[in-house]
Amino acid sequence: MTDTLRNQALRGQRLDCPVVDIHVHSDRWFAMNMPCIDDAMIAKMDRVGVDLICPNPIIHPDVCMGNDRLAQFHRRYPDRVVSFAGLTPYAPRPMVDELRRCFDELGFVGIKVHVMVAGHAPLPFPLLSEEAGWDAVWELASERKTVVLYHGVVTPEVVRRYPDITFVHAHATGAVSAMAQLADCANHYGDTAWTQNAATAVDDLVRAVGVEHVLWGTDAPTVDFSHRLGVVLDSSLSEEDKRKVLGGNALRVLARAGYERSRTLG
Repeated sequence: MTDTLRNQALRGQRLDCPVVDIHVHSDRWFAMNMPCIDDAMIAKMDRVGVDLICPNPIIHPDVCMGNDRLAQFHRRYPDRVVSFAGLTPYAPRPMVDELRRCFDELGFVGIKVHVMVAGHAPLPFPLLSEEAGWDAVWELASERKTVVLYHGVVTPEVVRRYPDITFVHAHATGAVSAMAQLADCANHYGDTAWTQNAATAVDDLVRAVGVEHVLWGTDAPTVDFSHRLGVVLDSSLSEEDKRKVLGGNALRVLARAGYERSRTLG
């Protein structure tokens, strides 16, 4: 029997390829209990066989405090954690200043933006893009050639305007048609962190944008690592393409943003 990644997982073995989660939440959320943090998160990674995570504090009630707490997590586990800054225009300091602090002082290499905290209809005083300071954020992100994981906020126009930013559409397996509209953009990627991943979700996304532009993401700890592994391992992708989605693509994207991989990742 061919020793496939799926067979390795069913035997409870670590997969023989790097496994990198581009979409992880760190710390607490004002609307939901987020119990798997810090040491517990690392322990869970070890049990499932996840090598590297890219956590963000975007749903922490105070993203600046969340960035500080995430930096502490990163310092404790520098070979397992690559930090993505949380940003909101409602924070005390301008977003571009907070982002520069995260890059230069805290050692972050990416950004996570979320419509829930970025100024849209449910908020009492929604800000226009210019007032919020997003243009300054995109300019700095472009200068640093960073990764932006986004859930809302980023528009197709922004993706096309800033080719030096690697944009990753969160939950892209649930937005295949939107992804297909940007399939010609070399700087546009999608992750697999859709809550309702159907049997063909990963295959559909790969057909729409190409396997090189699909990254493994889980939305952990709201969803278990092992569940999200399953949607890739049970896909019809070749073994080589599964390895790209599970970690190879992410390592390439992160390297472009300045991340130097640990020797343990090969």
